[in-house]
Amino acid sequence: MLANVNTCKLHLVSKQSEQPAWRIPAVPAHHHDGPCKCQTTIVYIRVSKAGDRAPEELLSPHIQLDACADYCERTNKRIVKILADINFPGDDFSKRSVDAAIKEIKLGNAQSITVWKWSRWGRNVGKSISYIGLTKAAGGNVYSATEQFDENTAVGKLSLNQIHIMNQFQRDQISENWKAAHGQRRKNGLPHSGRKRFGYSYIGREQVKAGVRHPGSADCSKCAERTPHFVVHETEGPVLKQLYMDYVSGTSVRQLSASLNSNGFKTPMDGAWTPQALGQMLDTGFGAGLLRERSEGVLAQLKAAEKRLPNSLSSFDVWRAGSQPKIIDEELWNEYKAKRTRAARLPPRLRSPRHALSGLVICGVCARRMQPRYPGTGSQMSWACIWKDSFHDGVSVSVSNAKLLESVKSWLDARSKPPRVDVASETAKELRVLTKNSPRRTVQQIDHEIETEEVAATKLSWQHSHSLITDSRFERLVREVDEKIAELKIEKAELEQVKPVTVPSYEKFRDLSEIWDETLASEPGDLNKPLVEVLGFVIVSSANGRKGRQDISHRVELVEAWLTGDWADWFSARRRRFLA
Repeated sequence: MLANVNTCKLHLVSKQSEQPAWRIPAVPAHHHDGPCKCQTTIVYIRVSKAGDRAPEELLSPHIQLDACADYCERTNKRIVKILADINFPGDDFSKRSVDAAIKEIKLGNAQSITVWKWSRWGRNVGKSISYIGLTKAAGGNVYSATEQFDENTAVGKLSLNQIHIMNQFQRDQISENWKAAHGQRRKNGLPHSGRKRFGYSYIGREQVKAGVRHPGSADCSKCAERTPHFVVHETEGPVLKQLYMDYVSGTSVRQLSASLNSNGFKTPMDGAWTPQALGQMLDTGFGAGLLRERSEGVLAQLKAAEKRLPNSLSSFDVWRAGSQPKIIDEELWNEYKAKRTRAARLPPRLRSPRHALSGLVICGVCARRMQPRYPGTGSQMSWACIWKDSFHDGVSVSVSNAKLLESVKSWLDARSKPPRVDVASETAKELRVLTKNSPRRTVQQIDHEIETEEVAATKLSWQHSHSLITDSRFERLVREVDEKIAELKIEKAELEQVKPVTVPSYEKFRDLSEIWDETLASEPGDLNKPLVEVLGFVIVSSANGRKGRQDISHRVELVEAWLTGDWADWFSARRRRFLA
């Protein structure tokens, strides 16, 4: 994949660190010794945006903690726990540590939550007040170290509501300013931020003013105009193109991310590549010269559903041309996008399979996919149906993965030998049986028959106009022709929906059998994709005793990929039976 790419040390114009992981300090010592009747509290710290600052450069968490510690000492509160959310916006409470703090209060481990300012609690009026109510319902309260109000008085309640409104106003004002800045960047064909993009180097305003040079800068119009712009990175640019080409040709995202890490390539944040990070980077289309965004309609739908914004291809409905140079062409980008869209429809276990038989093992009782199971340390993996209590009255269906792999390997070996010349007629007969679902006639043949019937109708009209046939005979013959044409059109429509069955050649089985042992020992999941091309699924029945667990040949049925259509009725009948 990337073995032939130059892996020299990267020279980047701007370098960003990984997202800061601020280390939560130990709970400070209590301000007095001996028996304590102080109220127990949890200090909650939040930083909206850490940016590219290193953890040791973050001052806000220390400022918040010191202020909260001083307040607790003055008001006789004992800090029992510190919770921190770094890089979490104030308008959204989902996935924050506030829920964990409320849970601690419910368990009796704390009596209150302390924040530095009310803006650290949240910048959404409705949700901030709602979560204060949830805290009180759990038996606790929320206090601010620097903005204290007596909520038992009318003035205190009014002041608290006003400060929540002011916090949301500040958030909305900052949001408007950022939107204006992003709008200007979009107008210039730039993404919303100047952060590092894999495959490119960014020449920002400071670099432009300092006269930073890059390959081809002498002929660069952006450098002459002294405007920020992206240029293709000498090392990463070819790698980015190769990533798209490898994925389209069949390499999984998991394999590509492993290849990047083994070749020493880092993420734009100087971290290791994961399949998710690589997939999201490729999905941006930045290397195709595109910028993506969501329309107001999509944003409104997500906001109404109270969902976090996903990074999937389908969640972006606006694609614009950016000012960055293209690394891949439009054809390659469309091929990539089509393949990613198809992969998104697959179950997660089939997108990046860990096992050779992922998604292929089917329960013979309820026709549902069986799941991998690891009984214990040192035990061999097995496949088991998790629906036994729901759909088949407790009848257990499981099978050893090793024994199942042996059956599949034997099945491959039996089909990896070239057919003998003297049994050509038998092979042809077998293929006719195997392709019984394929159309016996082609669409072109039916078109020819329709054209013949239409010519016949024309001749009948001519004969009738010249009084060569009677009216009754003409009407009967025309009616028969029209019925025949209607039948042919229905047959044509049905055939256009049926994909012709293609039986793989013995070479495909042979190639898979040759790499079986080596791949199974190193990366079993890499066998899944080529195996799916020839094997539709493996149906496993109940063991019915110890003998059935030792010898699985009588309760395992391997169905070829080109015959899966024959089992549609079987699947429907099984599932209808148990759903009823």
